[in-house]
Amino acid sequence: MSSGCLTLYILHRFVPKRLRTEKNGPAENKPARLLVGFSIAKKVLKSACRRNRCKRRVREAYKAVKTELLSGDELTDGFKHWYAAIFVIGAEAQELPYSDLKRVMRECLVKANKKFGKPNL
Repeated sequence: MSSGCLTLYILHRFVPKRLRTEKNGPAENKPARLLVGFSIAKKVLKSACRRNRCKRRVREAYKAVKTELLSGDELTDGFKHWYAAIFVIGAEAQELPYSDLKRVMRECLVKANKKFGKPNL
């Protein structure tokens, strides 16, 4: 999913067939933790200080949007079936105000949930 300054890549959780059946006993219902990564290329921003600041801003926007969306049950289906979410940050993210960054983050997550929210069997 791409929205201007952010590109989101989703990796689905793989559940082996032997764990999908109830033959070996009930499967654990413990929710698995979603791995989230933030990446920005050196080619995009030369200064390490600027790259780190950009990652911090995007990370905080993710935390804020995640709590808002999970409290409304909009992303619970996607988060259950995703193994990892990787955000690739573009140069425009440095210039965006925080409110716009949150809006872009929300759009990416909602689009990804619509497209990849179902289990990949």
